[in-house]
Parts: sequence; structure tokens; C-alpha cells
Amino acid sequence: MKNQLFEIDTFIKPPLKWVGGKSQLLNQLELLILEYIKFTGNKRFIYHEPFFGGGALYFDLWLKGYINYAYISDINSSLINFYKVLQNIEFDGSLKKIISQLNLFESKFNSKLTIDQKKHIYTKWVSEFNKLKVKQRKSDSNKIYQAALLLAINKTCFNGVYRENQKGCFNVPFNKSSKKLKLYDEDNLAAVQNSLKKAKLSVGSFTQNINFKTTRQNHLLFLDPPYIPLSSTSNFSDYSSEGFSIKEHKLLAEKINKINQIGGYFILTNSNTSLTQEIYNPKNIFYSLDVDVSRSVNSVGSKRKTGLVKEVIITNIR
Repeated sequence: MKNQLFEIDTFIKPPLKWVGGKSQLLNQLELLILEYIKFTGNKRFIYHEPFFGGGALYFDLWLKGYINYAYISDINSSLINFYKVLQNIEFDGSLKKIISQLNLFESKFNSKLTIDQKKHIYTKWVSEFNKLKVKQRKSDSNKIYQAALLLAINKTCFNGVYRENQKGCFNVPFNKSSKKLKLYDEDNLAAVQNSLKKAKLSVGSFTQNINFKTTRQNHLLFLDPPYIPLSSTSNFSDYSSEGFSIKEHKLLAEKINKINQIGGYFILTNSNTSLTQEIYNPKNIFYSLDVDVSRSVNSVGSKRKTGLVKEVIITNIR
């Protein structure tokens, strides 16, 4: 299938590295989406993603020509600001401006010879980013600068993690293995921009953004909430200062039942635990697919290792 950007097949790489990215699950997810297309007859459809993160599935579906219009949202305001800057609808010439700023960041970082000098730059970027985060009214130039800072710290922080403390400030340490920095691929950013032309981007929780004024029959929702912990030591709830509790998971479960009732379709991913099934699929009315994914399996840096983690896909496409 030809994509919507070039005459030949191409690929959009998510510009940000994000914890729990779905690149490894794209084949399984696309098989489900092909079943959805067969059921509904919608070769192009309305798509919702309220936990957007890195956006790997969205970019893949857009390139394959499946998405007619998209509602994209996330509780992380800095993340949505980044995509709005790339989208270039609210801002004038923002893609060129962010690239110009990223070139300055790259040049300054790469001119430093020692790790301590590079860490000093990173620390300054984090400080500037956090100051802009809490600023109530930001000019367009500040928003573009904040987007550039997010990409810069994402590429130089430890393990590409985004984490906030209770004050809402980014607090991930520097990745000491950072050497020569390459922040972006211009063609890829242009492709991301093009993919967002028919998307509504908004900040907010899933309770706000899964609503039944915009979510209707035959729409497809991809739901990738923060994962239920595999153990008491593996909890990661600091993606935003608000966290994500079992209460939120239960509220999301109510949403997916309503989606199913109105004739909409959903795909939900999470950790493969008995609690996940108890919350999201207690009566086994939905289809459940077990998958193994390579993840960093400990939130403590000194103990972090990569291994296969059991995850689950729950959906009403069957």
C-alpha cells in the first residue's frame, strides 16, 4: 500500500524515545486492525489515542493510509506541546525554527570534550525546561524552545525516560554514555509534521479525552495507559506528577465497556497480570492475546536489565 507522503514505502521513526513504546508490537497490533477493517468495512477510519507517548502505532497506521482523522491526546503537556510545534498549525514556521534551535543545541553539546562539560549543558537544559514548564503564559517562541529542549533532554537523559517529581519537574539524570549528539532527522520531522495535518492534539486525562461526543460507533481507540506493576518493586507511576493509580485503571475499564456498548472498537495494552484481567476483562467477554516484549525490567538504575516481559493485548475486535 502506498503511504500518504511519498510514492514509495517509507518509515516514520517516533522522534522521542518513550517508555513502553509499541514498536515491538506493531505486527500483532496491525493484524488486529486488519480484522477491525474487515468487520467494519472502513479502510480509512477515525482513530483515538489518549495515551500518545511516542506514537509508534499512529505513525505506522498513518503511513499505511488507514487514518482518516485522529484525536491525539496525553496528560503530559510538554509532550503535546512538542507535537503541536511539529504540527505547525498554531505556530508560524515552527518546523524551521525548532530545527534551527536543535542545530544550536547539537553544536554546543558536541563542542564539549569531557563528560562533565556535557553534563553541565544537560543540567542547564533541564533547568530551562522546568522553568518553562511552570510558566503560565508562554509565547510561541517559548513553546518552540520548550519543544526543542524536550527533544534535547530526551536524547541525553538516562535510558530515554520521562519522569516528573511531585512538583511537576523533570528529574531524570544525565546519560553519561552520551558522546556525539544527533538530535533529529530533518526528513523524519517533516514526515511527522505531515502525518499530523488531520489530527486534533489536546492535553488532558483519558477521562476528559475519551468522551462520547467525539467517540462514536466504529471509531478505533488505542489505549496504552501506564502499566499495572508486575511486582511491588517495579512500579513506575511518575510519568506525570499526577501518577496513575488502580482507581484510574478501573475508570478506564468503565470507559472501554461504554466504547463496546456504543459499537466502537478498542485495543488496550498492559502488563500481563491477574489484576489486569480482573480490571479490564473480568468476565472474559473481550479477546486477550499474550505477548512477550523486550523491556528494561527494573526502575532502579543500578539493577536495570533488559529481558522478556509478559504483556497482554485486550480488545473487542474478534
